[in-house]
Amino acid sequence: MKPGFASYIRALLTIIFLSWGVIPAVFASCNISGNGGNPATVQFSAPALVVNSDAVPGTIIATVNANSPSISVSCTANGEIWQGYTVLTNGDKRTDNPLTDVFQTNVPGIGFRAAWANNTSAQLTAGSLMTPWHKGSSTVIKGYVYPITIHAAIQFIVTGPVGNGTIDTSKLIADWKYDNRVIGELRFSSVPVNIQPGTCDLIEKNITVPLNDIGTDDFDVNNVSPVVSDDRFKIQIEKCSQDVKVDYRFTSSGSTGITGNSILNIESGSGMAEGVGLQILDSSNNVMVFDSDYTAIQKTTLNQNITIPLKARYIKTGSVKSGRVNSVATFEVYYR
Repeated sequence: MKPGFASYIRALLTIIFLSWGVIPAVFASCNISGNGGNPATVQFSAPALVVNSDAVPGTIIATVNANSPSISVSCTANGEIWQGYTVLTNGDKRTDNPLTDVFQTNVPGIGFRAAWANNTSAQLTAGSLMTPWHKGSSTVIKGYVYPITIHAAIQFIVTGPVGNGTIDTSKLIADWKYDNRVIGELRFSSVPVNIQPGTCDLIEKNITVPLNDIGTDDFDVNNVSPVVSDDRFKIQIEKCSQDVKVDYRFTSSGSTGITGNSILNIESGSGMAEGVGLQILDSSNNVMVFDSDYTAIQKTTLNQNITIPLKARYIKTGSVKSGRVNSVATFEVYYR
């Protein structure tokens, strides 16, 4: 071997290797016509979100639709199509939410989802809901002119206990890309979130219910008396927030004692009646069970007033002795 021959071979191989590394890739060049050559941007200006403090996961707080300006796109070669959220990842997805493809925002208890399409009928359904950045199954075709008008729909959704704050919408943005060119965008203004304690006002917190006198022969074969209260026995609620479910219950705690789950005991002592208790009935004469929830209304309208009519009757619990009857029943009202 001549001197310097091995080093010559190594140098030659190195030159060949480097020449393979600089072969240029071929990309499509896509051009936008219309809208000043800018992408078709859907700009959302969502209202401030007002959320009931006890809203359950899956509750839709707001739905907003918007369209982009119209553009045309043409490309000089075939190319890939990419789209989706550019900041949100699958790690932000709330798989525990009753609704599909909901992603957590920076505000506790507030999630987000979106859909878009190159038409005016994008729907928030599983097939069109947006996901994190990914390559699509279709491609750009060389020389074809694509008319683009993006319609998008967004929703803000409860994901858990809600906190006040302002949603960082920069994390919700999405792009639509034809090979090397962004042709569509989803953009937002800021969205504040305010918790609204959905409530109503209770007109009377302490209700006095006069009871009619009865005789021992007024009890029927089921050992219950006729109704002994009048229309003053009612729970009255007013000035309700909108979309509030109103539930109520009579509680054994704070009452004069409960026998079984439906008989309110009376006070004992000198001059007091014996051998009877009270049952509380609803307007249809159904016996109310203590410590059980009852629904007054599923969803209120704004400033709605509600009346819950009630009744009372005696029931035998033993040997009846005449006397006065005093009893206390505690009720609670829940706004959900």
